[in-house]
Amino acid sequence: MKNIIVSIGFFAVLLLLVSSCSDSSSGPTNSINEDSLKAVSKTAISGKVLDASTGRPISLAVLTTNPSTSSVLSDSLTGSFFLRGTGVGEFTITAQKVGYTSISTKVKTRIGDTIVANLVMNPIPTNAGRIRGVVRNASTGAVIPQANITTKPSTYSVVTDSKGEFRIDNINPIEYKITAEKGGFSSLERSVVVSANKESIADFNLSVVAPTVGVLTGRVTDNQNDTGVAEVNITTEPATASVKTNANGTFTIPNIPAKAYKVIAIRTGFARQEKTITVTNGQTTIADFQLLLQTGSLIGEIRSGVDGKPLDNANITTNPPTVSLTTNTSGTYSIPSVPSGKYTVKVTRAGFKAAAVDVTIVGGASTTANVVLIP
Repeated sequence: MKNIIVSIGFFAVLLLLVSSCSDSSSGPTNSINEDSLKAVSKTAISGKVLDASTGRPISLAVLTTNPSTSSVLSDSLTGSFFLRGTGVGEFTITAQKVGYTSISTKVKTRIGDTIVANLVMNPIPTNAGRIRGVVRNASTGAVIPQANITTKPSTYSVVTDSKGEFRIDNINPIEYKITAEKGGFSSLERSVVVSANKESIADFNLSVVAPTVGVLTGRVTDNQNDTGVAEVNITTEPATASVKTNANGTFTIPNIPAKAYKVIAIRTGFARQEKTITVTNGQTTIADFQLLLQTGSLIGEIRSGVDGKPLDNANITTNPPTVSLTTNTSGTYSIPSVPSGKYTVKVTRAGFKAAAVDVTIVGGASTTANVVLIP
């Protein structure tokens, strides 16, 4: 509840008002900061380290993260681990243990949540071999960094480095199917035979894939009179472009990759709304929204600046217009179901100077605007 008091008259009253506003504004900020810090401290990554051949837990494996947060050992009995207070973002977790091939996986943490990531490690065979290769652009010959390399039967996944190179060490001497994948390129699979204690070469030339895109458009209206709502923030998950509706309530996101999205519409004074759609290649997909207008109430008390007594029959009006009314014998007034937003409340009464105060109505809450009139 926001208390706004207009006092025209005494300088001392004004000083008290400023002091009161300053004190009230500092409290919530500290509370929000403390809550945020607590949530971040609870953000964590947990999981187990397991043997790929037996499925049993691996004890005392070293777990590290990149970016670096902390390093821990897996539990000596259960193989479990817990990385506390990692912060929010994308991390690569790596498990290392003598006698096993190190393994890494990527996770994305969310504030206040614990993300589970189990890591399965392969024992290093005594007659192990190795696969090495380079991934290139088939059209230009340029190397492709950050391409994903996987094997069948499964060993472990790696990505190419800045030179487009990759290496898979300490794997059993058998035949594998190696797959190279990278966004914007067609995936490619090839067979490689790994010999005991030898290195096999598996190079890849990936072809560029023409992007498949469509258009996302729609109109946002309010639920009361079905008129367009301007300045609504439209976003998508996964993220693409962030746009706002125009004066007619319409929006368009061109050249959006063809796939499924969650489309989200947000504007102050309205309830958030989201819907799931699928963008089709070469087509226009429509996502219309009808937002629920949130309302609050405006209440207050009008008093005399001479003797402090309540004033009845004071006229109350707002801009933008809502309801015009007069105060009762107790000098109070109440306007229910006021749409969320900013308003100027004007107070007039015979024998007194007019006064005005600015308020912000918040959906689901009461906003107080007390006014003191002077003759």
